[in-house]
Amino acid sequence: MIADRAGSRHERYRERLAALATDVAPVEAIVEAGCRNGWWPADRRWVRTYARFQPDREPFVTLVFEVDAEPQLVCHVDVFATRPAPSEAHTTAVAEHAEGWFRVTRFPADDALPTLPAVLAQPGHRTVVRYRPGSRCTIRFETPPGLVLFAKVLRDQPGGQFHVNGEILWQAARRNELDFAVARPERWDAETRTLWQEAVPGVPLTARHLEAAGVSLASRMGRAAASLTRSSVRPRVVYDWAAHFARSVGNAADLGARIPRLAGAVDALMRELARAYSGVEARPMRPIHGSLSRTQWVEGTTQLGLVDFDKLAFGDPEFDVAAFLNELDYDRLQVDQIKHAFLSSYEAVAGPLDRRLLELYIAHERLEKALKSARAVRPDGDSRAEGHLDSALAECAGPRT
Repeated sequence: MIADRAGSRHERYRERLAALATDVAPVEAIVEAGCRNGWWPADRRWVRTYARFQPDREPFVTLVFEVDAEPQLVCHVDVFATRPAPSEAHTTAVAEHAEGWFRVTRFPADDALPTLPAVLAQPGHRTVVRYRPGSRCTIRFETPPGLVLFAKVLRDQPGGQFHVNGEILWQAARRNELDFAVARPERWDAETRTLWQEAVPGVPLTARHLEAAGVSLASRMGRAAASLTRSSVRPRVVYDWAAHFARSVGNAADLGARIPRLAGAVDALMRELARAYSGVEARPMRPIHGSLSRTQWVEGTTQLGLVDFDKLAFGDPEFDVAAFLNELDYDRLQVDQIKHAFLSSYEAVAGPLDRRLLELYIAHERLEKALKSARAVRPDGDSRAEGHLDSALAECAGPRT
């Protein structure tokens, strides 16, 4: 596919996205807001932890920054093409920059997550682990005598079902059916819409860990993940091909609207996915993680741990493997030996996978990656999305060695 930057929502914002790809202007706005309101000292080192580009909307960019030191500071910055409405007490609109108007909001103020202050008032030393404005926030609590809890504050996700998933897995772990440790569920607090669970002891695995340990760690991960498919776990939901295809239909529509010049290729991908799947032999579904990636693993003292079972479901094991392998590319871990080690170890426990179905699920994941690139605060997001779409089409091209 020939790279052509025309026909993209990025065109209107190209210069602003190029400027916002660095943190200079947003941090200036954060420092100015802090000085104006007495929120924080001017010498703090702010680090970006989240960015989302939403063309033809206001704000057209949302960013999250934090100070990874004691005391931890968090805020989110909305960037507008035109001056926003007068700010409330917890926000401030600063002077116009070349990139747009910046509105800084001090955490935990979030109209979509109004229970955040109540959750943060719980006893213990707290650390914000992951914050997505208007959607969810994960907070780590350390309480004497050494107990570590995680609280997920949710906007509209089915937290009660997530808690049930945790209980199902915890019982399976107690029956020694899983080759990985899971978090002990605490409770679902419907009033604050907060899911509470204990931490899995260990160190979160990073891309650097996987690169350093290589094949040995990938093999352990493969065997551990596959043990779920052989367990007696009975998830309450089904995440089958139809559900994945419906998700991709939404992703395709979003991507085509953001980058109209890719609409034809997106339509071709969806047609090819439907056609190719018609030739795949149906097999019984088994319990799967539903969102498996490198970021959900913990290196414990005696065994690996696995977390974030919000999407625990009956489905195709090929999808879990596809999600994991695709994430390795996202981490730029271009190491064939690592992928082969994970796949072969997974099959040693779960049994042979349908390689054609695996390719098709990878194509689904590449389409989602294309959409993530289109949402990124980068001037070349549309070109990067095009590359991922090309990769998705290649996965559908036919059986490969």
